Amino acid sequence: MGTPQAMKNILDRVIAYGFIALIFFSALAHGTVEPWSELVFVLWIAGLAMLWAIRAVAAKRLILYVPQTLWPLIAFILLGVAQSFAFKDGNGYLHSLSSDVEATRSAVLMLACLLVGGLIAANFLTHRERLWRLALVLTFFGVALSTFALMQYFTWNGKFFWFRAAYAEAPFGPFVNRNHFAGYMELLLPWPVIVMMSRRRWEEKFFYGFAAAWMAMSAVFSQSRGGMISILAQLMFLAAFSPRDSQEYLTEDSGRSRLGTFWLRSGAIAVMVLAIAGGVSWLGSERVTDRLAIKQGIEKSGTYLSALSTYSGNRLELWRDSWALFRAQPLMGAGLGAFETVFPAYNKQNNSGLITSQAHNDYLQVLTDGGIIGGIIALWFLGATGWAIRRGIRSQEPMMNFYALGCGAGILGLLVHSLFDFNLQLPSHALLFIAFSAIVAQLRELAVLIANARVTARPIADARRILLARRKREV
Repeated sequence: MGTPQAMKNILDRVIAYGFIALIFFSALAHGTVEPWSELVFVLWIAGLAMLWAIRAVAAKRLILYVPQTLWPLIAFILLGVAQSFAFKDGNGYLHSLSSDVEATRSAVLMLACLLVGGLIAANFLTHRERLWRLALVLTFFGVALSTFALMQYFTWNGKFFWFRAAYAEAPFGPFVNRNHFAGYMELLLPWPVIVMMSRRRWEEKFFYGFAAAWMAMSAVFSQSRGGMISILAQLMFLAAFSPRDSQEYLTEDSGRSRLGTFWLRSGAIAVMVLAIAGGVSWLGSERVTDRLAIKQGIEKSGTYLSALSTYSGNRLELWRDSWALFRAQPLMGAGLGAFETVFPAYNKQNNSGLITSQAHNDYLQVLTDGGIIGGIIALWFLGATGWAIRRGIRSQEPMMNFYALGCGAGILGLLVHSLFDFNLQLPSHALLFIAFSAIVAQLRELAVLIANARVTARPIADARRILLARRKREV
């Protein structure tokens, strides 16, 4: 192996594992919502992009795959650029499509970082071994994060990590808001379930099933009602859309029908639900039942670790006022990231001095920030992602369908939770969400290429190797 090839292989691993390390950092840094953590996030992504450029120079070629699910993200970036374009007239007044140009430019920068993150996930994490390691890493990270969250809750001293003061009413784990903890668990929960489904040995199934139940139990114990609904939707999805069994993972006497497989996995999910209920009861079910009985409202979260209060009404009132904001600027919205600046003018509760930075509904906020154009782009993303998940689950390639199912369940969980909260506004959550959408789209493309090329020697081949081989044939 020559020196350039050795450097390329080293950079491959550094970029892939550097991206996984960024996943850890973004979650542990309270969701990456403070200026210092956002700066680190941007510099981290820039560093990975620079390493990718060095790798391309070393390999003397750049093979870049842009998944179909990332094109809508590019469209959002272009929308934000158009909104943030500003000019002064003859009287010195500044004009732009955005009501807060600086906020929109900051949002565009973060979207660009998420785009690079999605490209890295699609081009460096779709190798068979790396996908398997990613599933294991996310599983153990989820167990560790759940354990830490519960330990911190039962030893709570008013400080995150037991040393940093927290100005929040509903913190859980490293997040200022319990809904954000539950949302992150929704992204991690499918992976131990997927590993459990793909294993043959019962002791392995039991271990990963326990890991999944432990993660779900901590999310339920956080008292996030949106999280409870989303996790239930995920478990139903995992049972209903179980991938086709691969010969590599079936024993000789396991030629059961798909209906039998469905009932078997449904039974496993039911056992997991009972385990979750038992764990919550053991920890203290009164905490959860009392939360369910409370009238729907909005916790005070605001900007992380700040003393700002938020909208004091309930979600229905907030959504009504947000809808009025959208109707006032229906075509292109108020500007990406400009919600906090514009919303007080539409707050009919007359809460002087109280602000809110989010609509507590990601779909509604797409409309308030991007208008009808933003809504169309969001529908484009949902359609492309849904199609990729469907095709990935139906793949005949060993384990590829399991990974597609894991990505799909994680995406579904956050999409359901987005009806009630704003998890996708946090870089930590958005990074994993975009990465999963890019990976599942890449897997769908690989399934087609492998089927056409009749490549069956390896369960999942290296994406770059297959794409390079196809390009060589075309030349």
